[in-house]
Amino acid sequence: MGGGARDAKALVTTLVEAVFGRGDFTCVREFAAPEAADAVRRSLEECRRIAGPAASGLAIDRLAAGDGLVVCYCTWPPGRTSPLLFRVAGGRVTECWHRWERAEAGEVPQRVDTGDPELALDEIQAHVLAGFTAPFQTALFVELADLAPAKRWLGRVARQVTPLAAAPPEDLVARGGLAAAFTFGGLRKLADDADRFREAPFKEGLHGRSALLGDPRDARARGHPRNWIVGGPGSVPDVFLLVAGSSRAAVAAAVTRVAPGPEDGARVVFAQEAAALNGPYGPREHFGFRDPVSQPGIRGLTPRSDPANPDYGHPGQRLVWPGEFVFGYPGQSAMHLVHPGPVTAAGPVWGANSSYLVVRRLRQDVGAFRRFLAAAAAQVGVTPEQFAAKCFGRWPSGAPLAVAPDRDDPALGVDVTRNNDFGFAADALGVVCPQAAHIRKAYLRDHPTSDVAAPGVETHRLLRRSIAYGPPYPRRGDGGLLFLAYQTSFERQFEFVTRAWLNNPVLRDGEDGHDPVAGQNGRHPRRERRFAVPLRAPDGGVSTVVLTIAEEWVTPTGGGYFFAPSISALELLAC
Repeated sequence: MGGGARDAKALVTTLVEAVFGRGDFTCVREFAAPEAADAVRRSLEECRRIAGPAASGLAIDRLAAGDGLVVCYCTWPPGRTSPLLFRVAGGRVTECWHRWERAEAGEVPQRVDTGDPELALDEIQAHVLAGFTAPFQTALFVELADLAPAKRWLGRVARQVTPLAAAPPEDLVARGGLAAAFTFGGLRKLADDADRFREAPFKEGLHGRSALLGDPRDARARGHPRNWIVGGPGSVPDVFLLVAGSSRAAVAAAVTRVAPGPEDGARVVFAQEAAALNGPYGPREHFGFRDPVSQPGIRGLTPRSDPANPDYGHPGQRLVWPGEFVFGYPGQSAMHLVHPGPVTAAGPVWGANSSYLVVRRLRQDVGAFRRFLAAAAAQVGVTPEQFAAKCFGRWPSGAPLAVAPDRDDPALGVDVTRNNDFGFAADALGVVCPQAAHIRKAYLRDHPTSDVAAPGVETHRLLRRSIAYGPPYPRRGDGGLLFLAYQTSFERQFEFVTRAWLNNPVLRDGEDGHDPVAGQNGRHPRRERRFAVPLRAPDGGVSTVVLTIAEEWVTPTGGGYFFAPSISALELLAC
């Protein structure tokens, strides 16, 4: 736990013990911000009044801190509990409130009413908000040629797409199923009002935005859209289908059912088989790191594991308003972490309960990555495994450097109640987790920049649905990541994260460098990237080693910008 969290816990402990143990309210002005002192005192007085004589018997069971919030779990005899919650900023309490519960034997605490929106589970595609966990998947990129038979084929597909309501209710995770999405060009063939889509990047397509994302601008380069396997100029598909199942045979059978035949007025222009790579800690990507580990929680869907902390699912998993991922619901406010923002809309009237999907076929050069690790680790004075963790911000198990700075901790890495319960603010210089580490660039957590306030960080979240493809290293063959992510704005979410964070070498006040895993440097003629690694000297000072990354080990080879319609909209498009 960082020093800031420890200081906040100490502050709250002292305040609570003074108010409830000694009945001393005079200290509130010492510990609270001047403008908040009166409100904090009123809240504490109300809490002590409710507790009555039992207040003097208060016992602090434990404290949890993170993101400027301290939760003090207290027990009063005879068995009544009250989590006290405090906002702390600048070493002072700025807000205080309490939640009362009765701790009866065997009683399950009631869910806190947060006003979450009710999601249309039978309308939203399961893959959008729940994802597919089945280990075998196949992506089909389809072109629509003869519209009349193609619509009949789409009608058959629409009836097989998996709705969110089909996900198991206990965890709302879809094991397998079918997902469908369309490019703007595909929708223009099917809908008269497709031009009403508001998002310019969607209309332009991934290939048209490639250079803005840092992809190669030299047409001779392997990663230039002209050399993509699918999705480049002249090869943009109309439809994207994803089939997921528990075995290769099950997926092959499902593909046979949904893939268009010669009589269907459509053809598969590219098919990509994918399969989760088995690792000692669960599914991993080709560089050897467990994936995924971190996902945003979704209000109205993600269960809360702590009733006293209603703005989180698991600890460290902040809940985001669903309009960030599905149209027709409140989005995230850029001004407030909890309050909702405006309802998001795609444009056409049939756009509700739908989502945008980015698909990137990313080839991974594991040999080049390992060569860099060996040379860089020797220069910095650590092992290649330790330096790889510096690049990612996590160990291969998923354990974050912020909590396990010295060695991997597999028990931590696979524990969903702990593996995201951390921040970066306490490590402002990046000595533990470099500022350019992948997870730190992709999600700023509690350490926003001068350009993005803390609430604004949550407006740039993505729902990742990636899976590996190709044989694992060192077997020969094309291997990499089929990167998929859902959002309601390509420009504000996927493109912003890529351009403003991953590819930005000066995201902080100093030069932190590019994300060494996913960042690209499209402005350099040789596409060289830099990675700054701060090191703590024996005298306590900090020096920084800036490493040059000359080889590229992640190369775009295809993909597209797609729109994943609701179940009803799918049926409408097939008419």
